[in-house]
Amino acid sequence: TSSQKSPGLALLLSLVVPGAGHLYINRFDVGKYYFGVDVGSWIGYAALNIYGDNVSDQSMTYSIQHADIGSINGKNEDFFTNIGAFRSVYDYNNYQLSVGSYGSLYNTSNDYWNWDTEENQYIYETQRRDSERIYNNRIIFGSLLVVNRIVSGISAYVMTKNQNKKPTALNVMPQLLYDKDYGFDGVKINLSKNF
Repeated sequence: TSSQKSPGLALLLSLVVPGAGHLYINRFDVGKYYFGVDVGSWIGYAALNIYGDNVSDQSMTYSIQHADIGSINGKNEDFFTNIGAFRSVYDYNNYQLSVGSYGSLYNTSNDYWNWDTEENQYIYETQRRDSERIYNNRIIFGSLLVVNRIVSGISAYVMTKNQNKKPTALNVMPQLLYDKDYGFDGVKINLSKNF
């Protein structure tokens, strides 16, 4: 009798690497599609990361050139959001003072900016928002990675269960033969194998 495969192990393998559970049960003809979707999703996720980083870097370089921020080192994401919303550090600080948010004030010597034109500020803010949208689109590929693993795992589990149900054993059926008078006439052996 051929050994049966574990549905649980097929499920686990496919949750780790889609298609691995199918490979385990010798059905990579099906598993290759799940594996292909996984590879494609990782490539898409990585491409969006690289593209988002590139657009973000361009916007930061643009702010150095046109907002006189000096260095980007030590500045957090909120700083780069605020420089897109306010023409200068003084405008930002005046707004924070007007709403009583004294803890949010910037030190003008360390966190200085002053846009040369409103148009350049708008161009920067457009680039910054584009980079955020690109990063947010990563959720599509991230979700696809998760869903593909779940579907691949369920598929491998069900296929393993169905494969284990198929009788693959060699059946030996002995049969006693009798003549017309019910005397012993021999033994007949029927061999059968189901595929």
